[in-house]
Amino acid sequence: MLRTIYLIAISTFAFSQTAEITNITASQRTDGSRLVDVCYDLQGDENFSIFSISAEISFDGGSSYQAVTNAVGDIGGDIEEGAGKCFVWDFGSEVGELYTAQAVFRITADSAPMAGSCVDYDGNEYETVEIGDQLWMAENLKTTHYQNGDEIPNITNNGDWGGLSTGAYADYNNDPSNSDIYGKLYNWYAVDDSRGVCPAGFHVPTDDEYKLLEMFLGMSESEANDTGWRGTNEGS
Repeated sequence: MLRTIYLIAISTFAFSQTAEITNITASQRTDGSRLVDVCYDLQGDENFSIFSISAEISFDGGSSYQAVTNAVGDIGGDIEEGAGKCFVWDFGSEVGELYTAQAVFRITADSAPMAGSCVDYDGNEYETVEIGDQLWMAENLKTTHYQNGDEIPNITNNGDWGGLSTGAYADYNNDPSNSDIYGKLYNWYAVDDSRGVCPAGFHVPTDDEYKLLEMFLGMSESEANDTGWRGTNEGS
């Protein structure tokens, strides 16, 4: 009996998820530097532990906010969850002289990586593209490790694929130079592994997430919900 083995070239997807941020404190330094130390606790969940952090400041008790831009520390991309996260805001260079007792900080955590690029465990960098409210990798995956650093076996003998029950990858035609262009090919066990084959903050998209992409690009909901071949071969 012949058995069909499916290998998958993966383009992955990230979506936004907000973490829990608590215990925000802010303290202006008294050394004349006009720097403000801002600290907070960041809690993710079982799926997300690394976030992009942004901050805003209000000088009227929360009625209006402006972005905090001139800051260093635990702000920006790739911030790991934990207590006692802090960044230093250069209040003087951004605001100048201002005295108020109504200053309020607002800190936001987003699980989706910032648009532009992302990096896998091996250090491969991928361009990303924002389509609607979704952020997609614009290149196929070519990592050889899961997110936690465990190695994904490379299978080069076609006869070995049928007996596998664990994750593995291959280079098309067993030529690594093809993977540099087109990405690697993974079996379903690698795709479905709980250790995660995608870069941090990304995951293999679900059918519903593909449908959102299809509908944003012009497909009707009934077409997106249809089974079998759908859409056109435009761009192929």
